Amino acid sequence: MALEPGKRGPAVITKREVTIVINRGGPVVGDSQEEAPVNSKSPPNEEPALRTLAMPADANWFGDIFGGWVLAQMDLAGGVPAIRRAGGRVVTVAVQAMRFHQPIAVGDLVTCFAKVVGTGRTSMHIRIETWVMRHRNGEEVMVTEGTFVYVAVDDKGVPRPLPPAQSPTQSPIDSSG
Repeated sequence: MALEPGKRGPAVITKREVTIVINRGGPVVGDSQEEAPVNSKSPPNEEPALRTLAMPADANWFGDIFGGWVLAQMDLAGGVPAIRRAGGRVVTVAVQAMRFHQPIAVGDLVTCFAKVVGTGRTSMHIRIETWVMRHRNGEEVMVTEGTFVYVAVDDKGVPRPLPPAQSPTQSPIDSSG
């Protein structure tokens, strides 16, 4: 597909912040002209749900990792606490929100932290933060964050109730969001 002069081509995440919200109406993409906020936060002090290296096969021609690859890593990471909380099989049913703050480069060490932030009768909301350690300078920055929804299912794929919570930190989903 040829691009007309002056038209924008495929989106490339640079220093601008890009937000993807997936809801009943489908994906809505909004991009802000403001620079992404400086990341002064540190990675969570907890066990990561997933850690991997960003490889050349996962990058575009500029060396930035594809957003879809990052989304897949986050989905895998979110499945870890979801499976633990459900005590078995789960399926991803929604990505409530996902925000890309900074690009991931080939060679960056990618780490996803995931935790249950709410539960329903059969569903769980999992908050996922993706951090990288830059291969060039060792800097650690949060590059994406999002909330994924998983549902506990039986062997036939039918939703099933969650077992009672094992930890007091797992609370019902707040009706405000």
